[in-house]
Amino acid sequence: STQAGQSHLSSPRETGNHISALPARPSMVDGDSRQRKGKNAGRPAAERAPVSRYASSTDGGGNGNGMQELLAGEVPDLVLSILAAVNCCTPLWEQDIWWQIRVGDELLERGHFPVREEWSYTSGHREFHNHWWIATALFSLVYRCAGVPGLVCLRGAMVAVFMRLLLAVFPRTFVRWPLAALCFKILRHRLQLRPETMCVSLFLVLFLVRRRPAFGGLDGANPANPDASLLERIFLPEVMCIWFIVVLVANTHVGMVPFSGLTALILLMDGFIKHPKGKWRSAGIDPVPILRALPLAVVPFINPQPTAAITYILHHAPGNYKSSGQLLNPEMQSFPDEFLAWWNGKPTADDHPGPLLLAFVVLTAGAFLYFIARPYGTRPSGMQSAILSLPALAVYLTLTADRCRNLLWTVCFVAAMLGKSHGEVEFVRAKRSLRHRTYASLAFGVALAIFAYQWKSPNLTMALHNWPDRTAAWVTKMSAEGHVLPNVYHTSTHGGYLLYHLPHKFKLFSDPREYCFSHLDELYGAAYMNPLVLNKEILDKYGVQTFVAKIGEAMKLPDGSWMDSATRFLDKKVWARVFFDHVSEVQVRRTPLNAKWLKKHEIHELNPAYPPDYWVRVLLLVQEGEPKQLAKELKKCLKREEHYCKLIDVLHRSVDLQGEAARPGFQMLDDLDPKQLKDQRLMVRQYTESTRRLLKERLPRKQA
Repeated sequence: STQAGQSHLSSPRETGNHISALPARPSMVDGDSRQRKGKNAGRPAAERAPVSRYASSTDGGGNGNGMQELLAGEVPDLVLSILAAVNCCTPLWEQDIWWQIRVGDELLERGHFPVREEWSYTSGHREFHNHWWIATALFSLVYRCAGVPGLVCLRGAMVAVFMRLLLAVFPRTFVRWPLAALCFKILRHRLQLRPETMCVSLFLVLFLVRRRPAFGGLDGANPANPDASLLERIFLPEVMCIWFIVVLVANTHVGMVPFSGLTALILLMDGFIKHPKGKWRSAGIDPVPILRALPLAVVPFINPQPTAAITYILHHAPGNYKSSGQLLNPEMQSFPDEFLAWWNGKPTADDHPGPLLLAFVVLTAGAFLYFIARPYGTRPSGMQSAILSLPALAVYLTLTADRCRNLLWTVCFVAAMLGKSHGEVEFVRAKRSLRHRTYASLAFGVALAIFAYQWKSPNLTMALHNWPDRTAAWVTKMSAEGHVLPNVYHTSTHGGYLLYHLPHKFKLFSDPREYCFSHLDELYGAAYMNPLVLNKEILDKYGVQTFVAKIGEAMKLPDGSWMDSATRFLDKKVWARVFFDHVSEVQVRRTPLNAKWLKKHEIHELNPAYPPDYWVRVLLLVQEGEPKQLAKELKKCLKREEHYCKLIDVLHRSVDLQGEAARPGFQMLDDLDPKQLKDQRLMVRQYTESTRRLLKERLPRKQA
């Protein structure tokens, strides 16, 4: 730069400020820009005419090419954000969404902030607070207005916002497109309809706010306003915006405060060590960044239940999950465990395959090396001081090592380390060369290819592979008639769905809020292994009248007969099976009051845990059983179009069918909606596919 223009863009090594002075490159700046920079020479900084970031290349200084440059940068970002949103508009499956909606309902209807757990018969003594009130209120409103499709679209909108902010954090070059696409794929499994997704978008906003020129304008040795007072430098609008973002995070999900608070701390503290001495400096220490960071000790507690927030955060401290034995939950797995499982050839989750774990390692290592190789003044604003940024990175990596789900925050922090300083001058080519267009097109193509990896088509429905939807509807109907009574014992994974879809008079055993029910882990594990514990310590102790369980796996005994878990754990003289759907079954306790009702609804023979061909052999009188009773129960089941029963019927009818006679059964199985089949149990899916192939082989060759 010219000598006259150095007053504002001074070398950071000489001034110690945050602004990076980049030498002008005339070959990359259009003539109109050079003319305006010439007019600025010798003029005070406040009087200079601004040079547009998207400068026009026309002689008349028009805005035609400036708009083209704007679109060239914004349109690809918008396309990638939309692709990310569409890729995340998959069937609603989140386990926590239903209790979050119920909490939001109570907040909107009664202004209720709970202090105790109120929905179970086991944990009324446990504390429970709504630390997610902004998110739960939003979920409740969307579900009331638009149902499940609205919730799926909300997830897509949240991901689109996240993706657009992630692209903004990267340097504004075409390299950001494949990098952002890679980060999205690494985080795809964690971008769920949860308060965390809202918080991580606010997390990214912190970096963008810190890069505002106001910080550099008042922190430099030659600030734009050299007469600014101490209070003016502390209470910058951008600083107060960072405080406000931390407050928003504390009210959206208080458990995310350590992540946003740590990042806000290093962003505000950056630059507190100064080599030159100035107006507000003493012994090389600038007190202004320290004073800006002090309110961070207070702002996280600006929420309706501040003291409970501390207990909640401490409960989720690193190491607690390993010590509590909750590692069977995939969400609680450590990063080394997941990575080594893939490295040793063990299967990993579909949404989080091993190559993406390796990509995260490479990305983090590359970002670290690039960060330390950059000169101080060219590092991202707020992260220029290595004594703050690198320990923060170490903290995030430690948290990720403890729980792999914390990748969400670590990847975003790593992306921010690749960002730019607010003082960097961006030069835009007036006439893009063929080479530049080729590189940009290649980078965007790579980003699209990354998105295509494990692409998931949009679907605005609800995933039912874990949720007993028809069971909940049936229990609700029977309870209205007075036949099915509280309390309910259930499989743990079903609790989150049942607490919202059953009448609220039904008290449950537990739900996915492990914060409230972690004390039941030992009891639940013992009941899972020991029928005596289940019956004495749970069913009898708590007066359970209704048992909603996941359909277990049947075991084939040496004599050729079968036994399932319900038969082993529940006495038929005490409990009666009355209903089942695709994933769950209902048993009720026998009492004199429901004896007449049980004669109509009890299922004596048709056990859904047994393989379909077992019942075909009973109907054919090959297997010991009650074929007449089975046929009666099967007919009743077919009326409600249960796929398991349809499969038994097709197998039974197709035993000796050949040629065209086998076509109706084959067509029924071949026309099944893949989503409907995916919601079925693994055994049912396997029998469906094997039966379809068998019938296809029996069709006439030409037509088959």
